[in-house]
Amino acid sequence: FEIPRGGRVGLIGPNGAGKTTFLRVLLGEEPPSEGTVERGKVTIGYYDQHQRSLDESTTVLGAIGAVHPEWTLRQLRSAAGRFLFSGDDVLKPVAALSGGERRRAALAAALLGPCDLLLLDEPTNHLDLASREWLEGYLAERRGAAVIISHDRWFLDRVAQRTLHLDRGRLTDYGGNYSFYHKAAADRLRQEQAAWRHQQ
Repeated sequence: FEIPRGGRVGLIGPNGAGKTTFLRVLLGEEPPSEGTVERGKVTIGYYDQHQRSLDESTTVLGAIGAVHPEWTLRQLRSAAGRFLFSGDDVLKPVAALSGGERRRAALAAALLGPCDLLLLDEPTNHLDLASREWLEGYLAERRGAAVIISHDRWFLDRVAQRTLHLDRGRLTDYGGNYSFYHKAAADRLRQEQAAWRHQQ
């Protein structure tokens, strides 16, 4: 399959199906077990739900400043505020952040960096409603492509234009958002059940 410029793809499937591994293959961190991955001349931004890419020695402002060194302090603070960091919280070292704060800091660094393709692994986990709505709007307005792993069906309904379902090593491409996938999957199951009953 191809991910076109500006395409927003939702990646769903049961836990352990290999969704994160799939993103790491797209990123080039792991080789595909078969087939090939062809990347255009794109810059990739990656949000790792485990925040392994965060520099423990920097601050919240430093994590954002690493992707936008040309920004002023006011611009950095404004960007941090979109992810619920305000006041002295922006000066906290990454090593001292709570789990939720770390996720928000990593998400800020991934989203605010200049990239053509975003790979997001469970980006809405531990975000409040206002932050999730901001993220929906941001992804809908940006021109770059995105592949998003999420179990949040409402989020995917609003963001994804296309849904990929990964299960037992098979990737099925549905040409629509989560609601489209849900209906198509139910229709397919009914057809399979009808065919099985007919064979009996």
